[in-house]
Amino acid sequence: MIERFLNAWETSHQDILESLFSDHLFGARFASEDVFYDKASCIEYMMKHPIKRTILTTQSSGTTVLYEMQEDNKVIVGKMVIDHNHIVKLYETVKQNTIRIKAVCSYDGSDFLGYQRQATGQTIQGTIEMALYQGLNLQEPPTIHASGRTDKAVHAKHQVFHTDINTNIPVSKMARLINSYLPDSIHIHQLEEVPQTFHSRFDVLQKTYQYRINTKTYNPIQRNYEWFVNNLDPVRLQSILNEIKGTHDFQSFTTSTDQSTIRTISDVVVEPNDSHIVITITGDGFLRYMVRYIVYAAVSITQNKLPYTMTELVNRKDPNLLKEMAPASGLYLDHIMY
Repeated sequence: MIERFLNAWETSHQDILESLFSDHLFGARFASEDVFYDKASCIEYMMKHPIKRTILTTQSSGTTVLYEMQEDNKVIVGKMVIDHNHIVKLYETVKQNTIRIKAVCSYDGSDFLGYQRQATGQTIQGTIEMALYQGLNLQEPPTIHASGRTDKAVHAKHQVFHTDINTNIPVSKMARLINSYLPDSIHIHQLEEVPQTFHSRFDVLQKTYQYRINTKTYNPIQRNYEWFVNNLDPVRLQSILNEIKGTHDFQSFTTSTDQSTIRTISDVVVEPNDSHIVITITGDGFLRYMVRYIVYAAVSITQNKLPYTMTELVNRKDPNLLKEMAPASGLYLDHIMY
């Protein structure tokens, strides 16, 4: 398939490219672009940017194909994931004289303006990039790429990022050096060298989020780490949340309409104890604000404050139905599976 794909790209054969890509292409990223494409925009890009290349190596393992190709004066390394004879993921990058590191970190999002670096204000990304720059004595702050961006005040127990760096410092010493320049609210737990074709976002198979709700007595000390909702029936809440399991169009649960809104939720678990309820949601990916809209809707339906069922909200596919979402404070990125 790799030869057929590259030949079709080189000759701008649109029909063949359309037949090779899955209609539910998870994403494509090209060596010259730091954005992810869906099927239509991916093919449009290829038609505008035909390649002239020489294949250097190909290697297949299960459903994954790794390849290197020479294009002009660059070597491109790529990874293609195939499912049911269709391309579902495509990732390319320019081969560099650097190493790619993968790190697992956690953070308290209370004092940050979110994950993504901004021109002003403290962010998770900006803080980690500066710690990498200082701790590893780099020439300039590197750009890190995370599994996803968390919003302002959202926490992470298990966030993954990768970056490319040029240093002689042993990988085994990097986490300690970087942590020495990080605030107490961010910590790197694991760090390892990975192949250049690894991508922290592209390679995600499943993500798990947790949402923490205090159901008994309001605690101002914990206000940045939970949502206070008094007298919530966990059995009914579980029954309501079961309705979102499976593959659905989640337009009603996001403000993002510039990408596919189809996602698969594999599991939802409601765990009550004496004073709290923890909702754990696992899926192949989540849209912006999706978990917070889901939690708000489920809680509101449980309390008879919303005139819809979860199934009706899903079927309506209307991003204007829900006017509120659960607070960011109770949300935790819990785990990333590759």
